[in-house]
Amino acid sequence: RYYEEQGADMIDLGIPLDAHPCQVKAALQTAKKATNLPLSIDTIRPELILAGLEAGADLLLSLNAGNLPLVGDAVARALVPAVIIPGPGSISLEENLKRAMEAGISVIADPVLDPPMQGLVFSLQRYLLFCQDHPDIPLFFGAGNVTELIDADTVGVNALLAAIAAETGASILFTPEYSSKAAGSVHELALASRMMLLSRQRRSPPKDLGLDLIILKEKRRLPEQAMPETFLEAKEDHKYE
Repeated sequence: RYYEEQGADMIDLGIPLDAHPCQVKAALQTAKKATNLPLSIDTIRPELILAGLEAGADLLLSLNAGNLPLVGDAVARALVPAVIIPGPGSISLEENLKRAMEAGISVIADPVLDPPMQGLVFSLQRYLLFCQDHPDIPLFFGAGNVTELIDADTVGVNALLAAIAAETGASILFTPEYSSKAAGSVHELALASRMMLLSRQRRSPPKDLGLDLIILKEKRRLPEQAMPETFLEAKEDHKYE
């Protein structure tokens, strides 16, 4: 309910590795009672993916060569789209996408956004090249990989990430609010995504749109004025003048 109020378009349930299929079903059923938004689940374990399908998940995250042979046919029959990731090991994203599409799955590609100072720029290059080579495949952009792993306020970081995502052709912005410093990230990305849409339509930088993420600073410096000739000095008591 909180994420819905913050402007999320879809809510993802991250499934712990030690979860049981019955817990996955119960979590999805509980979430469906709380919101009408689409729900996704994030797990690489085949039995948990199948449990999510049975419980009515609207999107699956983290399909790769390790679980596709076991769940691919069921995912295709359920007509549920899936986010495809590289791996395991050296298996490429393109190889896994080919497997998934051959199985009849509606795919979303995740080239994986790397954390700052851990290959962030090179991962952005992957997004650009993938978008150029596969313009018909939607892209998944894990903004939380940056915001959760840099000790900086998220407002400006999320605004910039939304602009980068728009320029690299991403279709889905994904973020958790796992740490205290990342609180508000859903609202910030939801608003920033609208800013980038307006900016693209106007063919201008994302400023003077009527929307902004300026929280603690003013957009323009207020003029400093001299004190008037007559004024009242504030007094340290509980009466107001």
